[in-house]
Amino acid sequence: MSASPDVVVVGAGPWGLAAAWRLAAAGARVELRDDGGAPAARVAAGMLGPWSEAADGEEDLHPAMVAAARAWPGFAAAVAGAAGADPGYVESGTVLAAIRPEHGPVVRRRLETLARWGEPVPWAPGSDLRDLEPGLGPAVAGGAHLPGEHQVEPRRLLAALRAAAEGAGARIVAEPVAALVREGGRVAGVRGADGSERRAGAVVLAAGWAAGRLAATVPLRPVKGQVLRLRPLPGAPCPLRLVVRAPSVYLA
Repeated sequence: MSASPDVVVVGAGPWGLAAAWRLAAAGARVELRDDGGAPAARVAAGMLGPWSEAADGEEDLHPAMVAAARAWPGFAAAVAGAAGADPGYVESGTVLAAIRPEHGPVVRRRLETLARWGEPVPWAPGSDLRDLEPGLGPAVAGGAHLPGEHQVEPRRLLAALRAAAEGAGARIVAEPVAALVREGGRVAGVRGADGSERRAGAVVLAAGWAAGRLAATVPLRPVKGQVLRLRPLPGAPCPLRLVVRAPSVYLA
């Protein structure tokens, strides 16, 4: 086995791969460990939506989400340069739509939350939203246009980040992590399913929902989602120009 790494990263989703890439590019010896299965990000829709996801009780988180969204153009360009591949970032804008009668109050409350946070977004009638996104039906009563919210194609992102991480020298190992190794009040490494330990100067826990299993103090749990992938008819353009979000469904 090679010498102990400076950093062990747990999880090969977007943020584990991104951490491994940046750390290796900065000169650290990095080992990324993952179970080798398909990460949940492969079936994510990839919306980058700090405004459409504004929720009461998350005021402290919101500025970080906004800063992250605004950093995406530079981040995507850096990934593309390091990987030599398109990471799938698309500047599209978003429509937050009340597509059913009961959605109107939900969307308005979200806009009220943003106004309390000092980021007012006006309510737009359905006709204005249909001018922006002609695919919206006549039942859409209204909503909001969020021109700063964009999207990324997760499968392209995963492939590009993996290429960037490996190109920077990160070692990717398809071995699941069963537990964190704790020593002297700190995390000193990881333990595999076979009981073997891998020590490191630091551990980055980027295991998604499984982070709650590895670190009981991280209150995460898996939430089931469903995705339907559609393709336009041959020769037809994509029927969507923007991301469309509603309280019960989203289209990207």
